Amino acid sequence: MRPIIYYFTATGSSLVIAIDIAEEINGVVISIPSLKDEVSIKPDADTIGLVFPVYYSNNGGIPLIVQRFLDKLVCQGAKYIFAVCTHSGAPGYTIENLRETLQQKGQHLAIGITIKTTVPYSVGTKLRMTLFHKEVDDKKELQKDSHEQQKVYEKCKEKVRNITEHILNRDKDIYETPGRLRRYLSKVIQPLSRYMFRVRYENLAQLSDDKRENKDNFSFEDLIHSADKSFQLNHNCIGCGICAQVCPVENIKIVNNEPTWLHKCETCYACYEWCPNEAIYGEIVAYNKRYHHPDVKVSDIIKNNSKTNKEVII
Repeated sequence: MRPIIYYFTATGSSLVIAIDIAEEINGVVISIPSLKDEVSIKPDADTIGLVFPVYYSNNGGIPLIVQRFLDKLVCQGAKYIFAVCTHSGAPGYTIENLRETLQQKGQHLAIGITIKTTVPYSVGTKLRMTLFHKEVDDKKELQKDSHEQQKVYEKCKEKVRNITEHILNRDKDIYETPGRLRRYLSKVIQPLSRYMFRVRYENLAQLSDDKRENKDNFSFEDLIHSADKSFQLNHNCIGCGICAQVCPVENIKIVNNEPTWLHKCETCYACYEWCPNEAIYGEIVAYNKRYHHPDVKVSDIIKNNSKTNKEVII
């Protein structure tokens, strides 16, 4: 039985890593969005890989679509499971939370590694955007950060080689988690950071006055799904429909030649990242650099979401 690597991606970074690992271990790569309508998922493999980006690191780090996948995952007997979580600088407790989730299902996470794959806006750039409302040219930012981004790619390849070696050796109990000092500091500031995170998403969800009075009734998941209300369009939109095609959960419908968001958002920002005319913007992506992996095409992301084309041929 060939190893199976399940992946989720919006920018393409996790797809590239999943394929790179699969090539070395003779594995099969399957998209998580392609399985979203499955009632249960029973992998016919002894080795299972999970590759996905870290989202909302203050609230668990596991994307909602990946959490739903894990809820459906049914493993017959003990499996050798490894995970790679991609991020832009703040992986949080994603590996630990994933480990606990698998333990509840009677499975053991053998390897849990985090890999930085992108260079985010600098603190200085974010301050200029926040304090002085300066617009940022993403293309110029990407050029400015190109040297640092290249170093990130090189380090990423090195980590993938190390991970592959661990998998082939069937190594266990290798985890990248926050150190003692960071863990202590995180416990101190976590209540505040979670509160600020929730306030931000309440604003993004644009709750009406009557709903704000009962805002505590809205779960974290409710707020994430409704955060798409803060997306906006500029005059560059031509109604091409790419945003709808790259959305992993069919949250976008083209109405009157424009995208309409349906409030079941994953906040993956694929629509924003892949819009060919940079027509999508808004508070929800105000501090996110428009980026996608240079080795991944928009057709790869569209194929990634197809329910009839689950497996990536390697």
